[in-house]
Amino acid sequence: VMKLSVEGLIYAGLASLLVLCLNTGIYLFRHLHVKADFLHWIVIPTGASAASGLICYLFGKYLTPYKGYPFTVILAFVVGFMVYWVILLGLKNFHRQELEVIPGGTLIERLLEMF
Repeated sequence: VMKLSVEGLIYAGLASLLVLCLNTGIYLFRHLHVKADFLHWIVIPTGASAASGLICYLFGKYLTPYKGYPFTVILAFVVGFMVYWVILLGLKNFHRQELEVIPGGTLIERLLEMF
């Protein structure tokens, strides 16, 4: 028998949220008749978040000894955020209607039209 203590509560909470999300998704797909686009909904955002997470990890590992935690955390957050959005926008993961709703989306749309 494993003794997880507080970690067990965290794992149980994450597992229950995963089950809730799966049940909600199945319900919505069945009742709203939505066509699933797993590439744009799951694969590209997961890859973008993995890339930004890797960059944040590398910043933390190699920059912290030289610049300290506060500077590294702020820089990693900003760079990770930018990498995530650049990947999503570069792979055209957004539709025009989605960009119009996002704050600053019209500016992003104009920048994308230039490139």
